[in-house]
Amino acid sequence: MTQASTSQNQIVVGYWAIRGYAEPIRLTLHYTKTSFTDKLYMQGEGPEYSREDWLSEKQKLGLG
Repeated sequence: MTQASTSQNQIVVGYWAIRGYAEPIRLTLHYTKTSFTDKLYMQGEGPEYSREDWLSEKQKLGLG
C-alpha cells in the first residue's frame, strides 16, 4: 500500500471540542492500537453556540 492510499484510509474521528459521545470510540481506537486523527470542531459562545467551524467543513467530507 502506498503512502498516499494509506493517508486516504486514515480514520478521522470528528466531534465538538467537548466531552461527549465520541469518547468511547477514541478509547476503543487507543485500546486496539488503531491509528486515527482526532478532529475537534469549535463551537462559538452560548447561548447560540455558532456551528460555523462544522458547517464550513461539512460538505467537503464526501459523506453524502
